Parts: sequence; structure tokens; C-alpha cells
Amino acid sequence: MPGLFETLKNLLMYKEPKNTELGFELLEGENEGTDREAGQKNDTGTENENSSKEKSKGIKTPLKVSEWNKGREQEGKEKTAALPYKMPGVDKDLRVNRKKIRREFNAAKNQDIIIREFKIARKTAAFIVFIDGMADRVTINDFILRQLMAPGHFDGNDEGCPIDYIIDSVLTIHETTKEKELDKIIRQILNGLTALFIDGCEESLLIESRGYEKRNVDKPTAENVVKGAQEAFCENLRTNITLIRRIIKNKNLVTEIMPVGKANNSNCAILYMEGIVNPELLNEVKRRVKSIDIDLVESSGMLEQLIEDNPLMIFPQIASTERPDRTASFLLEGKVAIIADNSPLYLSLFFICCISSTESLRLTSKPALALIVTLNV
Repeated sequence: MPGLFETLKNLLMYKEPKNTELGFELLEGENEGTDREAGQKNDTGTENENSSKEKSKGIKTPLKVSEWNKGREQEGKEKTAALPYKMPGVDKDLRVNRKKIRREFNAAKNQDIIIREFKIARKTAAFIVFIDGMADRVTINDFILRQLMAPGHFDGNDEGCPIDYIIDSVLTIHETTKEKELDKIIRQILNGLTALFIDGCEESLLIESRGYEKRNVDKPTAENVVKGAQEAFCENLRTNITLIRRIIKNKNLVTEIMPVGKANNSNCAILYMEGIVNPELLNEVKRRVKSIDIDLVESSGMLEQLIEDNPLMIFPQIASTERPDRTASFLLEGKVAIIADNSPLYLSLFFICCISSTESLRLTSKPALALIVTLNV
């Protein structure tokens, strides 16, 4: 059956891009192409014969580089003029910051947003913001509020804005960061951090306080291990990274956190071995993840289809596993692992995407993709 054979051949074989130097087909409506027609006329007002022949055949020659750059510049100016209102930064006035936070989180309706107002050392007005259920209440009560409200912790502090003094001498939290941009502060609050706003300060203090419930590490269900570690990945991003780091105790193991999904504000971790991974491959992985322009990435299948080369190929481009030890072996071979945060599918799937360090494949002539999926039944 030559028809079936040709279909399979087209799916399997890599196709070189067509040569578009001579022109390309373009379907036009009644009102399209008028600007190009006006630009193709010469100084005497007569139309070029070659361009009229191409137009009659439905073919147009590509734009010159100079014309394309002018169009891009004009398009950039129009987009800049039409940009939405940029969210302002942190204000010195505490009341202004409180109004911004309440407006952005819909605090009048949203009962998950907790805004706790208090006075630092019984003098300076301040408030903290966190999401109920995402932050650990013990950390907030015993290691944030208790220390900030005690007057004895601020003896000898005569500075105007006490944020630096709080970081250096008051809080015993292991991770604190200063931030001025309100949109970044909101993103970190949604990830479980606590934000501290102080009257008279143009910065907010982000305090590590994540403490939401998560499933414990369990045995592998899809890949039974006879001789080896009885551990499988779970839905928590930090737990899965720790499982890999317990196997690869190497300072060259690098973890980079990148956001994915514009609406759900989810994160993914890119893991690789510095000095072993191909830098071009690593740049390609980051480029594919950053180029994802979608509101919601809720499952491993969605991210897999968004970054793979050919979703219609009958041969699998994805290798799946739920075992951290196998993932560690992939990393030591020069592959790049992408771990997504809290991406359940049916049967509670969690995934890691591994991209091979080989430069090309015989079928696709592109970097190979391999997805590692954790099945938690």
C-alpha cells in the first residue's frame, strides 16, 4: 500500500524547511495586501511586471530585511503605547500598601488572604500578608510575630527603616529577601511566603514560611524495584529535588527555578550537571520552557506536548520513570531534567522531563526528548 507507506515515511523522516527565496503562497482577502501593492509601485506610478505576475499567481516575495525591521519597530511602538497599566512598587505610606494588597487579592471576598496588622516594638506600624493553608502558622506566630513585637529586640536601633536591622538581628528565619516590585511580592505570597510591610519603608521583606500539607514519599508503583531504593517521586517540588540530591551529592548539580503558566503561577525546576551537560542543549531547554505562552499548565501531558519536537511521531520521544535513582543516572549522563511543581494528571501523575545531550537523531535531526513520569496511584 504505497499510500500508507508514504504516510508513515512522512511522519518518521525529518523534513528540511522549504526554500522560500523565490516566494511563498499567501491567501489574501479582499482588503488584504493593499499596502504592499502601494509599496510595489515605482516612481512613475506604474506597477512592476514581475510583482503583478506573482500577485496573479497568489505568490509574494519576502520582505527585505530593512522593510521587516521597520515593520517590527512600528509594531513595537504600537505595543508599547497599548501596554496595560504597570503595577506600582512598594510605597512609603503603609495605608497605600494595604489598599494595594487588599485590591489585588480581592480581600473583601477572599477569605484565604490573611492581613495581620501590628506594631513593631510597640512603635512602628506594620502588617504581614500570607495565604491561610500555604504558610506555616507556627513559623508565623513563634518566629515572626513574637520577635517583631518584642521591644527588647530593637534596643539600640535608631535607623529610619528597620528592615536591614530585622534581617541582621531580629528574625531567626533561614531565608529572607527584600523586594520592591509589587507583582513579584504577590507571586511569592501565592507560593506560600509571608510578606512584611513596614510604615516608612519602600521595600517589603519576604520571609520563608511555606508549610502546606503534602503526601509522603512512597514506594514506586509502576516500576517495582527488587534491589534498590524503595522511593518514588511525590507531588511536592522541593521534596523531589531533595530525593535527587540525596543520590547525587555533588556541588556541580545545579537547580534553576522557572515559572510556567501565566494564570496558575506554577514553577518548574531545571536540573543539570555543570561541566557535563552540553551548554547548547541547556540553552535550548530554557528557550523551550520560556517560550510556553499559555495560562494553565496543569499536567505532565500538556508540558510534554508544548516542548517536544513532533507530537504526531509514532515512535516515543518520551521515556518515563517514577524513580529518583534513574533520574540521577540520566543527569550524570549529561541530560537535563525538568521537574514540574504539583502537576497531577489522572491517577496522580507527576513528571520530570529529560532531554538527551546527543546533538542529533537519525530520524529527527533534533535533540531527543525523554519525559520521566511519576505515577502515584
